[in-house]
Amino acid sequence: MALEAQAKKSGLDPKEPGLTFAAALANGLKNENIREFIFDKTQEQFDGDFNFLYYTEKNQSLGGPNSKSLTFSEAIFGDQSYFRSTESSWEFDPLMQVALRGNDDQLLAMEDVDPNTPVLYISPNQDLKTNPIVPVINSAGEVSEWDIRVVPE
Repeated sequence: MALEAQAKKSGLDPKEPGLTFAAALANGLKNENIREFIFDKTQEQFDGDFNFLYYTEKNQSLGGPNSKSLTFSEAIFGDQSYFRSTESSWEFDPLMQVALRGNDDQLLAMEDVDPNTPVLYISPNQDLKTNPIVPVINSAGEVSEWDIRVVPE
């Protein structure tokens, strides 16, 4: 299902910046440098959980041998000119989190982060008690849904 159709089905605004971010992140997970950056940031456990705030880390360099390394935001949104022309108009929730989950909510090794890890998006505007269905986006851009009341196997 297309992202816009799934967003509408979930009662979300298809133009919601966080949903676009989730799609870009799902695609970005194909890149080992992005996966490693996310893994490293989640291991810092700034609040005791395996997550980090996008807003505080978006301008951090992915690192690597090139001193002119791309920032996290540039890496997930692609071309820098595209990034600058679109991201500036988006108003991301400053508390938007990027989180990783594994068995028992722990990821003990970078190898546990698969390039095809799906990204789910929970909107701050979504009432999960009345609508527990959230969009899930895979690295190919395919969108499905997940009922948060169901624990995956």
